[in-house]
Amino acid sequence: MPPDVENRWGLFCTALEKRGLRPPDEPAFLEATKKVFTFSDFVWKNCLIRPNLLFDLFTTKDLQRRYKNHDHKIRLEHLLKPIDRLKSIDREIDLMTILRQFRCREMIRIAWRDLAGRASLSETMSDLTWFSDTIIDLSLALLYQAVECGRSVSSSRAAVEEPVAPSNAEWTNGVLYPVGIRR
Repeated sequence: MPPDVENRWGLFCTALEKRGLRPPDEPAFLEATKKVFTFSDFVWKNCLIRPNLLFDLFTTKDLQRRYKNHDHKIRLEHLLKPIDRLKSIDREIDLMTILRQFRCREMIRIAWRDLAGRASLSETMSDLTWFSDTIIDLSLALLYQAVECGRSVSSSRAAVEEPVAPSNAEWTNGVLYPVGIRR
């Protein structure tokens, strides 16, 4: 292994030890993880900051298994249950926190499986699609529910301004058209 890979691996192991964890004693996992750290700064940096994420992905066997199209939804619904009872401000802050943590975990899982050769391109694309659909669908459902129940939604994040159209285009009914194109 190149020195940089061993250095990255060593820093990751140090981060694990600081949290009272040790790398799993599975040679195939260790080799695959070193390979992934070589190819992905995203995975390596996030695992260095949150080494428990990779440890959790390994111990839950989520790195070894192919997700079905509803697995992301089941996992995120479980994570979102506690915020349903909170007041609107806490609810929005907790929603954003949970979505960021979920996104980080699942993006590491998808990238690790892809770079380690544990998933085909088709499986990686399916995972990304299912993941994105889940995040959007459940977030919109929670925001819709909040509005329906009369809860406020932060105006700083809810306000959407129409972007400025370039000089060779114009907005019509929320759609950007190049000048000269019939609508």
